[in-house]
Amino acid sequence: MAQESIERPYYYQRQYLGAQDFQDEQAYQRDMRRRHNLAQHQWGIVIGLELVGDTTGVSVQPGMAIDGFGREIVVFSPYTLATEAYRDGQYHAVWLQYYELQVTTVQPGYAACDAGNQYNRVAETYQVVVDPRNTYDAITVNNSKQALDPALSIPYQELPAVDEQVRWLVPLGQFLWQEKQFIVKTDSRHYSGSLAATIATPSTQLVIQAATSLSTAQLPASSAATGLTMIVEG
Repeated sequence: MAQESIERPYYYQRQYLGAQDFQDEQAYQRDMRRRHNLAQHQWGIVIGLELVGDTTGVSVQPGMAIDGFGREIVVFSPYTLATEAYRDGQYHAVWLQYYELQVTTVQPGYAACDAGNQYNRVAETYQVVVDPRNTYDAITVNNSKQALDPALSIPYQELPAVDEQVRWLVPLGQFLWQEKQFIVKTDSRHYSGSLAATIATPSTQLVIQAATSLSTAQLPASSAATGLTMIVEG
């Protein structure tokens, strides 16, 4: 049955609550955040995740991305790829995948006898994939699986269930072993964007700059207080 509306838990005094109620609360908050990621911000690399190659190997730098299901993928520290099998003089594509892992089991003596899965934490982590065969799974719209243009972000899709394994990889670039070192090519990277018909600023200054820049743009001394100055850096 196609999804017709969005439901959220409603609480009242002396209500009996079970694990499902708390899971439904988490699902509501999580899904609304993911729809926002796809509607206003779109999927792709948000910041960082640079692919770095040298004489010793290839690594993915810390950063964040959003996949086509609105799921946040965060890399907290540099990740080094196993590259021994790729020193063949050919380009190999590197992709980032959202991955969930159940962690932290219940302490001995506190487990329920009639329950199967008793992990009490889920790690929202990632996997780095080289040369995958399948990069995007179809999304569900109006109860129908649809293989839409991967460049699109669809906030009105029926988001995957908690235990549903779906794949949407984010391209980070390619690497090549050449002359005793790894060369990196980044033209295949897909960046997150913003979708808006209007951009408003509360002041007379609007600055567009690279996210890696730590500098603060200054208004020219001659700019009029009543006008709007847009500064594009880089």
